Amino acid sequence: MAVDPKQLTTLWWRRGVPEPVVDKTGRAEFIRNEILDALVGILTTAFEGTWINDLDAGQRADNKLVQLQAARAAGFCVPRTLVSQDPNEIKRFYAELDGNVIVKALKGSLRVPTLTRRLTSKMLRNAASLRAAPAIYQECVPGRHHLRVCCFGDEVHAAMLTSDELDWRSNLNIPIVERRLSPALERSVVSVVHNLGLRMGILDLKYKQDSDDVYWLELNPQGQFLFLEGICGMPLTDRFCEFLIRVSRERSSTADPPDHRVEQSLALRTRCQ
Repeated sequence: MAVDPKQLTTLWWRRGVPEPVVDKTGRAEFIRNEILDALVGILTTAFEGTWINDLDAGQRADNKLVQLQAARAAGFCVPRTLVSQDPNEIKRFYAELDGNVIVKALKGSLRVPTLTRRLTSKMLRNAASLRAAPAIYQECVPGRHHLRVCCFGDEVHAAMLTSDELDWRSNLNIPIVERRLSPALERSVVSVVHNLGLRMGILDLKYKQDSDDVYWLELNPQGQFLFLEGICGMPLTDRFCEFLIRVSRERSSTADPPDHRVEQSLALRTRCQ
């Protein structure tokens, strides 16, 4: 199927090309990189519509330190945070918080998913591991009510997940229900997403135990959300498609007449298996 990028008004860019399987020859990675570079290059130079999300903004917003700054500016409660690979600094932070500390990856890897974990005294004894790479160390927010928040433009849709686990992703056999957020919290969510230059974002928040305080955890510019529809029936497919249509119509109403002096097309081959 041939697609002319100039004829498109909206492009949802979730993930370009999947990570290759482990291949000692390097051929799979080479092929993936060539496809991805060609795809990004053609779209960047020929597509004139609205990206969801803009590639540069998405990459910047994916950085958890950038997110933390945006979250504070939007008025979110943010846990005390240390980013370090210095064993002495990590131990000092651990002692100051009486061991109430979690550790999570700054970036992570699709090939080796990492869950948020409690930092233990046993981990602190492995100085070589601590020095190997920086990580995020944060004050652990007590509580079992988590929020998965989907921000599509100016619309916010949230689900509450009740779990005793630090990282609820390890077990989805838990109560998950749609949750209406307060207007103030919705405004903070939209503010963070817009200030990061995004059109959409998927946020993880958490209610502090015995409190209405909502703490910031992180944002994924292209996080997963359709699992919520499968589990608790939230009509997120419809809401997301309506969002894409709105963006497309906004673009169509303000776009300049098409320039046909430069013609580029992108050939995509699809195969049903």
